[in-house]
Amino acid sequence: MTAIMYLPLFILIFFGGALQVSGILSPTSTDMVVLVNIIVLLYYNIARSIIGTAYVKKLFSVYIATVLYLSIFSTYVFTDLLVYIYYLSAFFLSISYGYLLSQTVKVNLYKFTIRFLIFEVVITSLQTLYPDIVSSLSSYPIAPIDAIFGSFYVASDTGLCLFIIGLNVLNIYKDARFDKLLAIFALSYIVLSNANSKAFYILFLLLPIFYLIRNIKARSIYFVLAITVPILLPYIINIPYISEFYWEVTDSYDKLDVRDNSHRFIILAFIQYLDFTIFGDGLLTYYNPINKEWLFKAGFNTYLTILIDIGMAGAILIVISLVMLSSSVTKKNFAFGGYWSLCLAVYLLVGFIFSNVLITLIFSYTYFKLIAPPNADSHNISICSEKSLL
Repeated sequence: MTAIMYLPLFILIFFGGALQVSGILSPTSTDMVVLVNIIVLLYYNIARSIIGTAYVKKLFSVYIATVLYLSIFSTYVFTDLLVYIYYLSAFFLSISYGYLLSQTVKVNLYKFTIRFLIFEVVITSLQTLYPDIVSSLSSYPIAPIDAIFGSFYVASDTGLCLFIIGLNVLNIYKDARFDKLLAIFALSYIVLSNANSKAFYILFLLLPIFYLIRNIKARSIYFVLAITVPILLPYIINIPYISEFYWEVTDSYDKLDVRDNSHRFIILAFIQYLDFTIFGDGLLTYYNPINKEWLFKAGFNTYLTILIDIGMAGAILIVISLVMLSSSVTKKNFAFGGYWSLCLAVYLLVGFIFSNVLITLIFSYTYFKLIAPPNADSHNISICSEKSLL
């Protein structure tokens, strides 16, 4: 049964791209296959009492409450609500699968990481050298600029980068030897350079800093930040790039009606000008996946999508959830918990997490590993971890 546990994960990270490039499955149908497998695995493990049910029940209660909230307070036609129910179902099932893997499956993390990275170095290098060929051979439409995604879903460079960062974090957390970490970091650097996802490339380069401060107590870090931030903030604000960035966002907001594409961080202008309602403008207002229509094109962004679709109330719930997750994981390890929370916060700016099974799984699995003792055996920590979450 342990081998079957890996099936949804293998589809996501090893076969997803091949299935979509060959035209066998679309990204959505691939997700459907994965989610059906996850439902079967959850049922089997709960029925056999392999994992406890308390956390899964709590997660299901949050899911039901969220669906009821959207049904009562949001504006929608029925098909819009069904799409959001699918989003939420995929999101909560992915979290549950990450929890299931973290509690039941044992793996030699270092060996898996090295083999996986070598595999991705080869694939991404070929995709980098021949993006036009990948684009032309793909049955699923891919622009050459999006042709570097490794073995992951088509155009899922962020998923690839995030998975690699997660592997780095977990190897450091598990106290891998320094020489092993150097090998992992070098291979990871090659893959991330090929993928060229700027946000996660920068986050990856910040990882050595968190490695250096991993054993420093949170109180000491808070003390240093309390002193340095007020001193450095005026200088940071006056950096020409920061000022230019602000005016680009403002200009993009002022010209929403006449531009085909808007600034990716236009949400900052929406917040500055209080351009939102309490309960939103209606589900699927920002982006409708059924007819592929955008309210305006600023790219996928969880904060912006929720702010427009569900309103200030939904955005506040997202921020509260992020703070609660960050708090629970930073209590276990301030450096790694803070870093992984930063990765999540950044992803929410550049992607829509509720429609992305792979991203949710990566965050979920790494989160549950980080709140467990570094050298704990998977089968021995399920009850302990579950109690700590309740």
